[in-house]
Amino acid sequence: MLLTNKHIRQFALFYCGCFILNFSWLAYNRITFVGLQPVFFISRLDFTRNLLMLTDLQHLLLGNSIICWLFDIIYVGLPVLLTIAVYKDVRSKTLIAICTAAFSLIYGSFISAVCYMSPELFVGFIFIPILFSTDSLKTFYYYLHCLRFLFILIFVSAGLWKIKQAGLFNIEEMAGILLYQHNGYIISNDHDWYTRIIYSLIQYPAIAYLFYFIGTCIELLFVAGLFTRKFDTILIVAFFLFILFDLLLMRINYFSWTAFMGCFYFSKFHLYDDRNDENVNVSA
Repeated sequence: MLLTNKHIRQFALFYCGCFILNFSWLAYNRITFVGLQPVFFISRLDFTRNLLMLTDLQHLLLGNSIICWLFDIIYVGLPVLLTIAVYKDVRSKTLIAICTAAFSLIYGSFISAVCYMSPELFVGFIFIPILFSTDSLKTFYYYLHCLRFLFILIFVSAGLWKIKQAGLFNIEEMAGILLYQHNGYIISNDHDWYTRIIYSLIQYPAIAYLFYFIGTCIELLFVAGLFTRKFDTILIVAFFLFILFDLLLMRINYFSWTAFMGCFYFSKFHLYDDRNDENVNVSA
């Protein structure tokens, strides 16, 4: 199957849909600048965040509802504008794509400094817009596969880290993680159904470890994507199972990373006709 401009537009719609759903979840949980109305920022050993803070932009957000509204509107508006630009194939889509990626980096760095969310959760919406910064199908094709490899390396490294830290060899590891992750919730909701489930997993660490082991196996499974694209559909299903159980057990929402799954779905399309290995007309 050959890659066409139609597939690029489909990817753009998929990316925009993932973004809107994720931002809706953030807005529902008031994890936006308007919802949080930040009064302080948390600094940490983060080169990107500290570099951005040298601009003193963070002080404009503190206690300034107009700037907070502006940040949230721009953050939502740019991906929508980019999708429209890709769909209509306007000349300015390259500039819009770069601005979308850059502002997503700024937004993710600053919003993670005023709430419990990690800046890593915004990685998908930082890198995916770069795909649409080119007018060339060939460049898009190579960008897509570069991002696919990037995701695989990040995801597999998480599994390797569990091995290096010996967590995979400790049957009580997951029980300890659950206790640490949900200690505040357990204390304040000691009779809640979710608390009872977490308590049960903590009391039976072998069952909790089973989820930990399966999650690690899913992460390591993606190493197959470095050598072949034949299993990309299986990897997509495995990833959705991973984020589902991560949300249910850890209450960590990795849905923003689903935008990367477009790279796995569209990886099956080729630039050349495999029958004669010659360039073909790949326009929509």
